[in-house]
Amino acid sequence: FRLYVDLKSLPRLAQVLAEHGIVSRPRTFASGEPVGGKPFRTGALSHLLGNRMYLGEINHRGRSYPGEHQPIISPDMFAAVQALLAQRKNRKRNSAGKSQALLGGLVFDDRGNRMTPVHTTKGAIHYRYYQSWVLGHGQKDKAGSVSRVPAGEVERAVIDALARRFPENIGTVENLDARADRVRATIGKVMIHPQHIAIELKAAAVENPSDAASEAAQHDGDVQSDGAILHEDRTETITIAWAKPAVTRNRNILTVSSSQPSLPPLKSETRARILTGIALGRLWLGQLASGKVPDIATLVLCHDRSEKSVRSLLSLAFLAPDIVEAAVMNKLPRGLGITDLTDLPAGWIEQRRQLALV
Repeated sequence: FRLYVDLKSLPRLAQVLAEHGIVSRPRTFASGEPVGGKPFRTGALSHLLGNRMYLGEINHRGRSYPGEHQPIISPDMFAAVQALLAQRKNRKRNSAGKSQALLGGLVFDDRGNRMTPVHTTKGAIHYRYYQSWVLGHGQKDKAGSVSRVPAGEVERAVIDALARRFPENIGTVENLDARADRVRATIGKVMIHPQHIAIELKAAAVENPSDAASEAAQHDGDVQSDGAILHEDRTETITIAWAKPAVTRNRNILTVSSSQPSLPPLKSETRARILTGIALGRLWLGQLASGKVPDIATLVLCHDRSEKSVRSLLSLAFLAPDIVEAAVMNKLPRGLGITDLTDLPAGWIEQRRQLALV
């Protein structure tokens, strides 16, 4: 109870307990099967912290009554913990209402752990990830080879692969909400491996003749398909080459290719247009993801821009982080403009190659 008041986080509490070897009570069923003796999960901790038995009460059919045993938690401590738990429930409820994770509930690491949507904010920038659920329960050793991945990059890779596999059903759909619905209706599971992503398709999607696509379409674009496996039950797995970006980036990674002469930095007005475009793209993407803006057509009307202009600025939200940093630090070479940075491939390596940056 005291730890939770200090930490104010059930995942962190679970982690600290696991680090100290504090586990659930081991016991044996009548059948002889042993249970318990395992690290606490957040659900069990939430139940424990809300148990009025520790106040000296007895629980019965959803209500509690004065008991004969002595309390081991003071009423003030219990009330403080309940207030924190209530705040946590409210945050989770609000977060669930706002979450627009395209692949929520569908992503798993290579040890079979579900990867849940998480996010963090640094300054004015919002970052989304998919993370193995065991990380939040102090069980990092049970996570897969890749335990946390950038959500936007994985979602874009999956969408591109499905658009190639089903060009008529997904590839030609312009409305983002409609495309998201079709993507989720097509996927059974997405498995994250160190060097590839395996997309398991639903049998219904494979059997629908209108979803068939040419084999050549699977080899276009930056993220290329390594092959599709069709099983006897008509399910299909698409494997696409992919690697998680390095956590630690070399801040000097962006230099002009040796095949080009050295160029001075961008003009101040060009840099300002690029930074403004990136900011708008990220703002609009956040509004679309949160549901504050229903679709691209609304952005077009609200900002009096053409649809092409809106889509181009939205694409700036998917620039590689080091390219954005180079623009902020004025390290992009002169000759690049905002048009050069829009509508680039999804893969960050290919973005650098197309911009002649290495």
